[in-house]
Amino acid sequence: MLIPSKQSECLPACCKRGLYALLLAAAFLLMPESGHAQSLFDSAVSGDRISTTEQPALQQKGTVQTGIFATDDELTSVYAMGVVKCEVSANEDISAYLELRFRGASEDEENNEFTLREGYVNLRFDTIDLRIGRQIVVWGRADGINPSNNITPLDYTVISPDEDDKKLANFLVKSTYYAAPFSLEVDWVPVAKSSILPFEDVTLPTGVEWAEASNPDSNWDNGSIGLKLDLLGTAFEGSLSYYDGYAKTPGITYAGSQLYTEQFRTRIIGSDFSTSIGSFGFRGECAYSFPYKDSNQTFSIPCSELQYIVGIDRSWRNFSCIAQYIGKYVKDLETHSLSDSSLEEIARWNRMIFSQQETWQHSVSLRPSVTLFHEEVKCELLALANLSTEETYVQPKVTYALYDAVNLICGAQLYYGPDDTLYGYMSDDRSAVFCEIQLSF
Repeated sequence: MLIPSKQSECLPACCKRGLYALLLAAAFLLMPESGHAQSLFDSAVSGDRISTTEQPALQQKGTVQTGIFATDDELTSVYAMGVVKCEVSANEDISAYLELRFRGASEDEENNEFTLREGYVNLRFDTIDLRIGRQIVVWGRADGINPSNNITPLDYTVISPDEDDKKLANFLVKSTYYAAPFSLEVDWVPVAKSSILPFEDVTLPTGVEWAEASNPDSNWDNGSIGLKLDLLGTAFEGSLSYYDGYAKTPGITYAGSQLYTEQFRTRIIGSDFSTSIGSFGFRGECAYSFPYKDSNQTFSIPCSELQYIVGIDRSWRNFSCIAQYIGKYVKDLETHSLSDSSLEEIARWNRMIFSQQETWQHSVSLRPSVTLFHEEVKCELLALANLSTEETYVQPKVTYALYDAVNLICGAQLYYGPDDTLYGYMSDDRSAVFCEIQLSF
């Protein structure tokens, strides 16, 4: 194969740089904590309109956490992370939000550093909210998988029990116009980021090497635009969306002896809804994507596809469950062999990345959870099975509240699949058990 399996790495017994995050972030425990901080930060993260109620001028919260990922014969990752979130309000119409992170991990010691995950300014006018800066924007109402979520890329190399840690912020301008019960969101991304694939650091055959990713230049023509019309009712919520810009997942191509990822432009029409009937909740989401074709990117651009999701959820006292069906139709899928074996290998890997190995694909997901012992213990399971490609992902997780602000989290992330599938590739490198201690302040 052009891209062989990743070799095992020699990991240190502990992550010295990463543990500095514990000392650094612990210093923030000395800061006074506002009694109103929870509701304010919920608003900042969820993207809802900023509350008009009077808020303290400065509020902060954060977490300090450390943990390990391990297989049956080695430590995959020893890590520590400190997170600090701050919001400053000049008045009810002007505020700023900042999230700083320091993460140290044994598998990536050279990149242990502070990062500005999000940092933006909120401006509120009569019927318009304007948000400018680095931010994470998530579209869609399905659980976990959101085909209409077009703006926020993911870093698949991050090892963490929290899927939110994989999200990457873009610098963008987000404006929202309110005309109850509707709202219209317009997002402009000057330079779109791409997702970071989980095998860019694999060992390649002799004479083949990874080159720097091919990203679009910073100019007006390379901007991306997203539009979303929301209906926010008491019994029914839904939206229609349109995106025209660079896809968040890049393809792999090559020139000479160099492999590199390359972004491509696409158009995506999306829709979602959520409602309830009696004690049952129903949700759905769909998106049709049709990339711009470029003769220079033949093997790194996916086919047009329609992805759709329908789900049902129900709660019984301390137990809840979400079940979903996920379908996909790939238009004009071409899987015939090419005369050049290298091109065929790249085309096969791109079909794997874009999950376009079958014309019709059928998947199911299940997320049951239960709280025990007066909500001190929460047990949850995420299971995803692709019935067409025989791939499976399972994540059992138990969270135990040791104290009011201290949680012990234990579980596993398990990937299964044939060798020619993405989960099959990730099974040896990413399947692991984990244990984490998290302190919130």
